Amino acid sequence: MKYSVRTWMKYLLRGILWGCTFFVFFCLFAYYLQGKEFLFSILEAYPRHAAGSVLVGIGYGSTPIVYGWERPSLFAKVGIHFFVGTGTFFAVAHRLSWIPMQSNGYLIWELLVACVTFAVMWSVFYLFSRKEAGSINERLREIEKVQIEQ
Repeated sequence: MKYSVRTWMKYLLRGILWGCTFFVFFCLFAYYLQGKEFLFSILEAYPRHAAGSVLVGIGYGSTPIVYGWERPSLFAKVGIHFFVGTGTFFAVAHRLSWIPMQSNGYLIWELLVACVTFAVMWSVFYLFSRKEAGSINERLREIEKVQIEQ
């Protein structure tokens, strides 16, 4: 399937939106848990952290474009989405010291959290899309039924 520039931009901007949104919610959550000191550490390098969040958002939020491809299986598409997003996250997290890399246990814990978070979010979006598709199909059946009756 060929995509227009508009489609690519939609996915890119959606990824940026998700990255910025998660950055804000993470900062709010951490502020309530750790207080102002956490925000001071973020503000010291705010442009780097904000740009990192945007990159992670692009990594996770723009790769769902693969679900429009015809060739690979759903399993392969999910794998591409996961590995691109998670690879982007860990590269940025390493560069910006979001994850202490000196501890293998903590790194494994972060990988497990990333897997579970991805699985939960992917499932929510999948179920939502499936419900929407069912609603659209039901509406199409109703329209078809009305047209047959006429």
